Amino acid sequence: MLTMIPKDMEEDRVGSLEDELAESLEEDFDSESMNVLREDYLYRVPFDSAFASLGDFRDICALLKGKVLSDVMAKIADGMLEKEIAAGAAEENQRSPEDMKDIVSRLHDIATSEITAEGSASSNMLATTSIREIVREFRDTVPQLVVLGAKGSGKTYIYKQLLSRKTWESFSYGVEPAGEKDRERTLILPLVCSLNIKMLLSMVRECIESCNHTFEEVDIKSDIIDRNYTKLASYAEKETSLTEWMEIWQRLMLDMLGAGYSDISELDRYLENKGKRILFIVDGLEDLFMDLQVQKQKTWRFAIRALCQNIVNTLRNLQFGNVGIVVFARKDMAEEAIEINFDQFQNQYHKYELKWSPSEALRLALWIAKQADPALGEGVDILKASREVLEERLEKLWGKKLGRYDSREANSARWIIAALSDFSNQLQARDIVRFLQFATRTFPEGKPPYEDRYIMPKQIREAIPDCSREKYKEIRDEMKAIYQILKKFEDMPEDEKVLPLTLDKISLTGEEIARLENQGYFIMADKKYYFPEIIRFALEFKYEKGARPRVLSLLAR
Repeated sequence: MLTMIPKDMEEDRVGSLEDELAESLEEDFDSESMNVLREDYLYRVPFDSAFASLGDFRDICALLKGKVLSDVMAKIADGMLEKEIAAGAAEENQRSPEDMKDIVSRLHDIATSEITAEGSASSNMLATTSIREIVREFRDTVPQLVVLGAKGSGKTYIYKQLLSRKTWESFSYGVEPAGEKDRERTLILPLVCSLNIKMLLSMVRECIESCNHTFEEVDIKSDIIDRNYTKLASYAEKETSLTEWMEIWQRLMLDMLGAGYSDISELDRYLENKGKRILFIVDGLEDLFMDLQVQKQKTWRFAIRALCQNIVNTLRNLQFGNVGIVVFARKDMAEEAIEINFDQFQNQYHKYELKWSPSEALRLALWIAKQADPALGEGVDILKASREVLEERLEKLWGKKLGRYDSREANSARWIIAALSDFSNQLQARDIVRFLQFATRTFPEGKPPYEDRYIMPKQIREAIPDCSREKYKEIRDEMKAIYQILKKFEDMPEDEKVLPLTLDKISLTGEEIARLENQGYFIMADKKYYFPEIIRFALEFKYEKGARPRVLSLLAR
């Protein structure tokens, strides 16, 4: 349906008119299972006064020529005439059902092994934009920075890759090969590691052994990471000031090397004489301080502030610059800890922040898929490809549409991204990998309904609720402060779990609503509230008629 909008019509009136039109079209739709976005059938076209009074068909055609309306209608017509193209594409990419099933099974195994950063022992790495920025900025110097990212954004993934390379130079070369240089100059030394990452312990020990071998005076114990964690946990339980935390972090670094240094500058001078550098890496801060965050204690804030601001600044002011640090911090915790001038702090590191835009998510999907079928990645530079190129290549994975190539169903890539995204137009690496894992669990018996793709629409639709439930479990375990808010919706009576929600149905404070909105888990549109699909399924909310295409369109912006 086309709607022509007068220029002087107020925006909220336009939105209301579109809602009325959409609701009349959607009256007989099944809101829970429909696979279209409103943008697939509702188009906004600027008003043209020439159409206020129309004559016969010939007059209408004459008026249409060269107008925006004709461009929109031509695009719609093109979409209806793609059947022959689709048939050719299916024939070109045709494989036997047995081959297709084998590739889907292989993809399932790969996604399962990659679903958590510690789950795969491979050193295979996708050099995302943030990783490349870090390497370019610090190719010849040791990094001293904070890498911010949401839960599941890939912080531990990069931490693991750093461990596997053992030196900063080796890591940099693996991202962007450039010249021959001393690849053993900057040794990577883990300072804090999440205790839940059992698969990383062997890599941690290898980095420790490398330091012990390089420095004769040093004898770092293999269990030092556990000891560091225990020390930090004990300090976190006390009323520890910001100044005290600065000293705690500094002593933690110096005591690891066990040579009796009085301060960091002495270590810096020692390393200069040795012609070496050390890069400390920190991950797992949320494990240390999550319970304290829920209890609203202040000491954990001082701990993060001292590390991310004071210690980083201290290292930057060293005479020789031989001691570096990379702190992987969850963005919501850093924002709460650094209460004053957080925007300024964030801007300092915005180039390195782990953000998964739709394009980056599609890049990750193609990077994983090509490991199952190399043909998917042939002739395309995945790291540099545009979103359009990525979507086109992924049509061989999950089809152009959630139905026939020439159907009016939603575009597969846009629908999948919308279903996995939050309202800040972000999705997490873990969610796209998990989607591939769930969508490839099964393959149709016999001849598949579509031969131009590996993952069928049915498998795509059925994967989203499972992704939602797994994400909610992680929020429960890793983001307890947010979980306590969402739990109120989980506990609502079943007959009240209907979207959209009005304010009278929400028993949250303004601060709690703001926290959910900041995470992208809640949004208000036309004075009504919605959850993104990645949260909605786990909370078991259903839709009023027409609400689902509305929320998918909000997500697809």
